[in-house]
Amino acid sequence: MHLTFTLRGDGPGDRMLLPVVRWTLSVALPEFEIHGEFAEPAKIRRRGATLHDELRAAIDLYPCDLLVVHRDAEKEGPAVRQSEIANAIQAVQGLEEIDYIPIVPVRMAEAWFLIDEAAIRRASGNPNGTMELNLPAIKTLEELPDPKQRMRDCLRLASGLRGRRLKRFDDAYSALLVSDFINEYKALKSLVAYRHFTTHIESFATKVRCDHRCS
Repeated sequence: MHLTFTLRGDGPGDRMLLPVVRWTLSVALPEFEIHGEFAEPAKIRRRGATLHDELRAAIDLYPCDLLVVHRDAEKEGPAVRQSEIANAIQAVQGLEEIDYIPIVPVRMAEAWFLIDEAAIRRASGNPNGTMELNLPAIKTLEELPDPKQRMRDCLRLASGLRGRRLKRFDDAYSALLVSDFINEYKALKSLVAYRHFTTHIESFATKVRCDHRCS
């Protein structure tokens, strides 16, 4: 059996969430083959577009069984972001019948990937490096003031580069690669935001199984 999802992100860097969404769905629905696509912001976003405009475009351009809508909580807080997503879904005619799940990390998505030192080293291009990265304790990830900068700092350190070579190092691109090198995300279960996400995933999995039994 196959299941497809489309991930809408706040920006192009949120493509990094694809592997964690795919892994979490695979755990909840091991009998399904999971395929996911990232709704490229350049394709679904135009000047003056609202969130519900983007969601409509994402569904039109990337048809799927499940729409995963990402918003970073940042200063607004998870509850506000989840309400915004629900309102945007309801604002688009026909979209209210689409299965959707909000994914709302506290502050920024990068916090969820500061969990695997080996993956960061591989993404930096220096997998055998030995410099101490001082990754934050998992229980503190949701408290980091700027996870994006912390990730980039770790990648630059892990690269082992200096001088001009370090100045040319593309830490933004390397950050996108980190999630591709993480095999599992069990460690995230200690984070409140991830547990909220998995609760939605589990409810969706129950619905999918029921739909298949009834069909």
